Amino acid sequence: MVWYPQVQKLEAAQLPRRLEGLAPKGWLHVRLTVQVPDAQGFGLAGSGMFILNPPYTLHDELLAVLPYLVDVLGQYDDANYLLEQKAA
Repeated sequence: MVWYPQVQKLEAAQLPRRLEGLAPKGWLHVRLTVQVPDAQGFGLAGSGMFILNPPYTLHDELLAVLPYLVDVLGQYDDANYLLEQKAA
Protein backbone atom coordinates (compact mmCIF):
# COMPACT_ATOMS: atom_id res chain seq x y z
CA MET A 1 0.00 0.00 0.00
CA VAL A 2 1.24 3.47 -0.88
CA TRP A 3 -0.38 6.59 0.57
CA TYR A 4 0.14 9.86 -1.25
CA PRO A 5 -0.96 13.46 -0.61
CA GLN A 6 -3.19 15.16 -3.13
CA VAL A 7 -1.23 18.36 -3.74
CA GLN A 8 -0.51 20.55 -6.74
CA LYS A 9 2.73 18.75 -7.64
CA LEU A 10 3.37 16.87 -10.84
CA GLU A 11 4.96 13.96 -8.98
CA ALA A 12 1.86 13.40 -6.84
CA ALA A 13 -0.36 13.40 -9.91
CA GLN A 14 1.88 10.94 -11.78
CA LEU A 15 2.47 8.49 -8.92
CA PRO A 16 -0.64 6.28 -9.37
CA ARG A 17 0.05 5.77 -13.09
CA ARG A 18 3.66 4.91 -12.40
CA LEU A 19 2.65 2.35 -9.76
CA GLU A 20 0.31 0.57 -12.18
CA GLY A 21 3.35 -0.89 -13.91
CA LEU A 22 4.48 -2.54 -10.68
CA ALA A 23 1.27 -4.49 -10.15
CA PRO A 24 1.22 -7.75 -12.13
CA LYS A 25 -1.44 -9.22 -9.81
CA GLY A 26 -3.85 -6.30 -9.97
CA TRP A 27 -4.23 -3.01 -8.14
CA LEU A 28 -6.76 -0.68 -6.56
CA HIS A 29 -6.53 3.12 -6.55
CA VAL A 30 -8.70 5.27 -4.30
CA ARG A 31 -8.57 9.05 -3.86
CA LEU A 32 -10.66 11.34 -1.64
CA THR A 33 -10.76 15.06 -2.45
CA VAL A 34 -12.22 17.14 0.40
CA GLN A 35 -11.06 20.73 -0.13
CA VAL A 36 -9.72 23.14 -2.73
CA PRO A 37 -6.08 24.31 -2.59
CA ASP A 38 -5.65 28.03 -1.92
CA ALA A 39 -5.28 30.62 -4.70
CA GLN A 40 -1.53 29.94 -5.00
CA GLY A 41 -2.12 26.19 -5.33
CA PHE A 42 -0.87 25.32 -1.84
CA GLY A 43 -2.60 23.04 0.60
CA LEU A 44 -3.68 19.46 0.95
CA ALA A 45 -6.81 18.85 -1.13
CA GLY A 46 -7.11 15.23 -0.04
CA SER A 47 -5.18 12.01 -0.21
CA GLY A 48 -5.00 8.76 -2.08
CA MET A 49 -3.98 5.15 -1.65
CA PHE A 50 -2.59 2.80 -4.26
CA ILE A 51 -2.83 -0.84 -3.24
CA LEU A 52 -0.96 -3.63 -5.02
CA ASN A 53 -2.70 -7.02 -4.98
CA PRO A 54 -5.68 -5.78 -2.89
CA PRO A 55 -8.14 -8.05 -1.07
CA TYR A 56 -10.93 -8.95 -3.48
CA THR A 57 -13.66 -7.41 -1.23
CA LEU A 58 -11.96 -4.04 -0.77
CA HIS A 59 -13.36 -2.37 -3.91
CA ASP A 60 -16.99 -3.06 -2.93
CA GLU A 61 -16.40 -2.05 0.68
CA LEU A 62 -14.87 1.26 -0.40
CA LEU A 63 -17.66 1.82 -2.92
CA ALA A 64 -20.15 1.58 -0.06
CA VAL A 65 -18.34 3.95 2.32
CA LEU A 66 -16.78 6.61 0.06
CA PRO A 67 -20.00 8.59 -0.62
CA TYR A 68 -20.49 8.88 3.15
CA LEU A 69 -16.91 10.06 3.65
CA VAL A 70 -17.35 12.73 0.96
CA ASP A 71 -20.51 13.98 2.72
CA VAL A 72 -18.94 14.02 6.17
CA LEU A 73 -15.42 15.24 5.34
CA GLY A 74 -16.03 17.37 2.25
CA GLN A 75 -15.35 21.06 2.84
CA TYR A 76 -16.74 22.33 -0.48
CA ASP A 77 -19.58 21.46 -2.84
CA ASP A 78 -17.42 19.60 -5.36
CA ALA A 79 -15.78 17.23 -2.86
CA ASN A 80 -15.47 13.82 -4.53
CA TYR A 81 -13.78 10.46 -4.72
CA LEU A 82 -12.14 8.29 -7.34
CA LEU A 83 -12.16 4.50 -7.18
CA GLU A 84 -10.57 2.41 -9.89
CA GLN A 85 -9.06 -1.04 -10.09
CA LYS A 86 -7.49 -3.63 -12.31
CA ALA A 87 -8.45 -7.15 -11.31
CA ALA A 88 -5.75 -9.77 -11.01
